[in-house]
Amino acid sequence: MDNLVNYKYGTTYRDEISPDDASKFAELFGEGSPALTALIKYCIENGIKTIASCKGHPEDRNVLDRLVETGYISFEFYDTNNFAKYLAEIPLSKKGITSCIDYDYSNERAVTLYVPANKKGQSEEYFKYILDKLKEYNVEYVPNTEVSQIVDYVFSYPTNELFEIKNNKYNKIIRNGYLAESIAKCPISKIHKDFSDELKKQRKLDEFINSTKKGH
Repeated sequence: MDNLVNYKYGTTYRDEISPDDASKFAELFGEGSPALTALIKYCIENGIKTIASCKGHPEDRNVLDRLVETGYISFEFYDTNNFAKYLAEIPLSKKGITSCIDYDYSNERAVTLYVPANKKGQSEEYFKYILDKLKEYNVEYVPNTEVSQIVDYVFSYPTNELFEIKNNKYNKIIRNGYLAESIAKCPISKIHKDFSDELKKQRKLDEFINSTKKGH
């Protein structure tokens, strides 16, 4: 715990955290949010690497900014793996959550989960949901085909493109915040399952992913 003496709040804490210190660090980073604190504690205890988080602060925003205020938790990866894909597809089962898949030139592969925080305490239910999903993960998990394709693409090498996954669509964003393109996610229906080849959804996703040049 001596490492906390020189820690500057708001910066990324890079030292390894012992599970024995999970409660203390989770309380520090949880910003008073019970759900975010519990989520961070679980991640520390289970060796899940996080690099940033925020509960959301609508009480500190003006009326307009409050409408788009979010909380978030960001997970770091050193390579592409199924757990990254599992996190990235959480929005498919919970409306309101957005996952952002990013690999920037600081060599950090990250999946960030954004949750609504328009009013005080709103983010609690979403952080609780994320924690429940983490506890459900197991090695037999099979990634969603489309999400897997996006994560594999983004994590292949650094780029100025970010991809967002929402409950009903995918967004491609240039790092300056410009929305480059959107596409509806693959519908989970009997029609889709029976006629996926005819709908050529996979071809459309390929075009969406490759519609701009990586690295520019």
